[in-house]
Amino acid sequence: MGVLYSAFPIENDVREWLTDEGLPTPENDGRAPTPNGLMAALDTLEDEAVSYNISEGVWQAQIVDATSPETGPWTMINVLEFSDADEPCRLYFEKGWPELIVKIVHRIAQKCGPIAIVPDTGCPPAVVESSSNVDNIVKTWEHLMG
Repeated sequence: MGVLYSAFPIENDVREWLTDEGLPTPENDGRAPTPNGLMAALDTLEDEAVSYNISEGVWQAQIVDATSPETGPWTMINVLEFSDADEPCRLYFEKGWPELIVKIVHRIAQKCGPIAIVPDTGCPPAVVESSSNVDNIVKTWEHLMG
């Protein structure tokens, strides 16, 4: 079994929860991306190939290493309750490489502001901002250190 990673914009309830957990929170609020915004963020990836499954009620993006699709980093993004590509959405990453997930969320944060990545393992979340250093998050995220 793999880990599911929810991605929540940091605003009100999420900020309060992070504070209750003793984690630092950014001053500015985040916002939920749209599926079209997700596509724009994924288009900025240079070393990955992206394929989409979009139909009535379904929006998925599979991201794989462009040179080693069978063995390299990969993940899948699922949009919950998809209905309109221009409406803000809730999303999660279905399994995959956490390092790639952090990289992708960093790209999303460039347009949407800070986002918390929450693994379903009970480990603390990672907070990703547009100004974050992706390598530093990967090196210090407790979820990846265990």
